Amino acid sequence: FDWYASKVFMQEGIDSGIIKEAMAAAEPETGRIIFPAIVQKGIYQGLMKDEATTVVYNGIPTEKMDEFAHENNRTAIRESLGYTEDDYVVLHLGTVCARKCQHITAEAFSMLVNEKGADNAKLLIVGARYIREHEIEYIKKVKDTLKKGGVEDRAQILDIQSEVLKYYLASDVVLVPSKNEVLPL
Repeated sequence: FDWYASKVFMQEGIDSGIIKEAMAAAEPETGRIIFPAIVQKGIYQGLMKDEATTVVYNGIPTEKMDEFAHENNRTAIRESLGYTEDDYVVLHLGTVCARKCQHITAEAFSMLVNEKGADNAKLLIVGARYIREHEIEYIKKVKDTLKKGGVEDRAQILDIQSEVLKYYLASDVVLVPSKNEVLPL
């Protein structure tokens, strides 16, 4: 757990000791520790009272996506985002951070264009935030990777968005790489 905490939380002053202390202090009457998966809850097993935890599953809202697609015109959505019907839109949606591997997406996208000849490919990364210094540095790394690959003019990096269904509808493929996943909330 000590190694996991040092690699996942990546915040100065937060270490496994602080996390263990916070978990041990959780009481069912005063608050809950929410986990998005049973597997994640297992990583923290023994650090808190089981009755102080809840698992709330998350995922892609396929019903909402289907409804959105039925009620909206894909061509119009793509045009509103600057894409044509001939563009092959690659979407990477998620917080832009080293854990989500957008720099690897940028490298792979460069290969897709430069080595595989995907002349109509466009990359859309959604989820940038400029809060922590390591996030800002990572966004720069992703941009530098795109520039090095000569594909920066084919890529957009957007800030975190409250409504994301239009990006799913506009895309031809969705990438979801990650070094590790599901932190407790």
